[in-house]
Amino acid sequence: MQPAAGTPEHGTYLQWSWFAEATFARPLGEIVNHGREFPGAKRIDSVVTEMQNRAQLCAQALGDAMTDRTFILGERFTAADIMLGYTLMLAERFLPQGLPANVVPYWETLSNRPGYKKAVS
Repeated sequence: MQPAAGTPEHGTYLQWSWFAEATFARPLGEIVNHGREFPGAKRIDSVVTEMQNRAQLCAQALGDAMTDRTFILGERFTAADIMLGYTLMLAERFLPQGLPANVVPYWETLSNRPGYKKAVS
């Protein structure tokens, strides 16, 4: 589920794995945490909006990278796609603008995989 260590592909794999969890998922998690800490009328809209904007920038960066690719490393499905798929599932729920158009085909490919369908059923 990952390229061999020491290869250029492994570096790219690590980059996108970290991006999915540490960069893209972080503002989405902050939206969830904010909702728990400040439910209903206590919600601070500017905080949520800032986190949505950060996540939208991440989604755009991912979309820019997906030009002419089926998966994040090209034609090979890896664990990085699983991590990105989880984050895209969250982004779809928490981004009011939705996913950027250049991310949608990737998300559709991931969410139509049998493993994804089994995991969410």
